[in-house]
Amino acid sequence: MVASGHPVFIVGRNGTGKSALMNWLRQKSQANVVYLPGSRTALFDGESLSLTPQSRRDLTDNLAYWDIKTESRWTNNFGNRRNEKAIHDLTAAEHQYKNDCANTIAVNSDPVITAAAIAKLQSRESPLDKVNQLLEQANISVQMLIADDELKAVSGGNIFSYARMSDGERIALILIAEVISAKPGVIFLIDEPELHLHRLIVIPLIATLIKSRPDCEFVISTHELDLPTSIAKSRVCIVRSVTWQSDGEKAHWDFDIVDQMDDLPEGLVTDILGSRRRVLFTEGAASSLDVPMYSVLFPKVSIRPKGSCKEVQHAVFGIHSTTGLHRTEAFGLIDNDGMTEQTISEFQAENIYPLPFFSVESLYYDADVLAAVAKRQASTHEADEEKQAELVAGFLADVLAQGIDAAAKQGTAEHLAGRLAERQVRDALLAQMPKREELIATISPTIQIVGQSAYPAELARFQEMIAARDLQGIIARYPVRHSQILGAIAKALKFQGRADYETAAVARISSDEALREKLLLKLAPLSTVING
Repeated sequence: MVASGHPVFIVGRNGTGKSALMNWLRQKSQANVVYLPGSRTALFDGESLSLTPQSRRDLTDNLAYWDIKTESRWTNNFGNRRNEKAIHDLTAAEHQYKNDCANTIAVNSDPVITAAAIAKLQSRESPLDKVNQLLEQANISVQMLIADDELKAVSGGNIFSYARMSDGERIALILIAEVISAKPGVIFLIDEPELHLHRLIVIPLIATLIKSRPDCEFVISTHELDLPTSIAKSRVCIVRSVTWQSDGEKAHWDFDIVDQMDDLPEGLVTDILGSRRRVLFTEGAASSLDVPMYSVLFPKVSIRPKGSCKEVQHAVFGIHSTTGLHRTEAFGLIDNDGMTEQTISEFQAENIYPLPFFSVESLYYDADVLAAVAKRQASTHEADEEKQAELVAGFLADVLAQGIDAAAKQGTAEHLAGRLAERQVRDALLAQMPKREELIATISPTIQIVGQSAYPAELARFQEMIAARDLQGIIARYPVRHSQILGAIAKALKFQGRADYETAAVARISSDEALREKLLLKLAPLSTVING
């Protein structure tokens, strides 16, 4: 799986076992491996090197013994010494490079060989030259030099110890030093290179590091999903989960391999790489009400907001059309917006499920959720259980009264009925738009589209619901987020506003399995399919 020029990136959510997998790879690998665990530090014990050639060899032996132990994943043994080893090796490589050139010049009388050695000294291709080039390409302003026979940093004309560099600069230097000073054929196992590094630095840094050593192989575990997509010929191991034995040792990992990154749909790569086995695309933004609600109702599914209904369609189709490259299963969940039964069936055939009500607000303000939140509110106001029951009844009566009062305010019926009717008319007219074949087949320059206004019927329906005090019916059918109804309900339950109530609602749903089951029943058939 690992090959020169084809770096392998290990990605996955927190807790899926990426670092444990890197540690296991180190345990199973041969001697020619450089392992940079995620538990490493960015610190040094002093401002100058304390390692001697002998202590450097002893440290190598100790690391070879320590790194194959399971506890090296979470225990930082030799952390600062490991960093010093990287600086020692870089300094030694720089000295060796220049000594080799000087020795060639000293012992050769052949002017061609001597000229070649001089050209090599002047070529800016020494290990330290390469380090400085990589720092510059990674947008790091500091440069390195040898002063007083020690490696030093220089920035803004000031020369200082590498130990005094910033955390990010030290991490970058250590990574570069390890890679540049390594022998040919090394396999690098790098766990979380983004530690202490801004994403605008880590992506060009890793890309240029890999390019600088085409003779080596790289396995990199990362949370930075743009890394594998930014580096050509990458392979990706998507770690879904890890199963642990009772003694804490690893048993096995559930993972997928994606070999052809360039063939994945643009814009969907991070959705595939960062998701669980199943991903649910929803309308709205990351800050919308959809994400917290569906994350609680579908805890084993990755929730990805995509903005509009059309973008949800494109995402689901894009993943389904490339199933040969991955094992991610995609679903869509969109607002109902007053759809016809035929439209709903057409969406479901594409694995996209319109809500059985207008929008996600119907889940937040569902009667069972309102009752659960009212009960919780009562328990914070009253210790006596009998009086709590009275409080709950009073809260729910206020919810109904104040919700209906808000719905009956002047202009609300017209506004909400008008918004729904507008969408219904739009969909009806779009359904009559002639297809390309029909346009070609007719010679008439006139297109006739006939429609009726849905507004009078929707206004009458809304007014009937008010008369019947059917608050849940209004919430389920109309875009109530564009009214004062939800705010009135939140105030009736003694919250400052909608946001506070909605946070409390998600908390109640998260802690109440029976309540979650009731809501999942209302999301059928999606809940049946996605949890099946």
